[in-house]
Amino acid sequence: MLEIVYYPPGYITPEEFFHRLLLSIKRLKSEKSNLHLSLLFNSLEQLSSRFPLCAKEPIFVPGIIQMLIAEEVSSFFVTNELKETYGLETMAELIVEFSQRICSVDEYLEYIDKTYGSESGDLGSLRSKVSNDRPVMMIRVGRYAGGQAAGAEGILELVEKGKDHPLDQFATRGDLVFMPSAGIRKRSPQIAELLEDIVQKIK
Repeated sequence: MLEIVYYPPGYITPEEFFHRLLLSIKRLKSEKSNLHLSLLFNSLEQLSSRFPLCAKEPIFVPGIIQMLIAEEVSSFFVTNELKETYGLETMAELIVEFSQRICSVDEYLEYIDKTYGSESGDLGSLRSKVSNDRPVMMIRVGRYAGGQAAGAEGILELVEKGKDHPLDQFATRGDLVFMPSAGIRKRSPQIAELLEDIVQKIK
């Protein structure tokens, strides 16, 4: 089930924002009592331009998070850039950053080998599919409240079946595939599992 809650930009007070959000949550929970809710708060960087009264309230975002925790709702806050954090740096259990970069053929094949091990077989056969350096999407832990150091990262790939993707043989269907760096698996396997769990939720 997906519900989109859209508030027209304007001078909505924090109290009105909270009220509308809480009504939506209560209604969804009443329709299915065993339903676990996840809330995606999109474009946090637009808060100040769209809802200036809410942006001026220093505990607005922390207040939303506390309310969602009390209602047993998972929350994800998305922002293009983190110039203004609105208290997220202290409240968030996990901050994940996405970026694009060019990955060399050898580095990409190493990611495949470390992720799939014996399944990867002869990397020489894969090299023909990965003949050039590839633009890849990196997913990186910016901050983790569990005590592990930030910086753990991996490659996030969208595999489309029938498109001759290098990861075709490992993905049973068109899917998001996460390949953590070898360093994460050795030093912080729980972080690798955490990122894989996030990718599953993204799907």
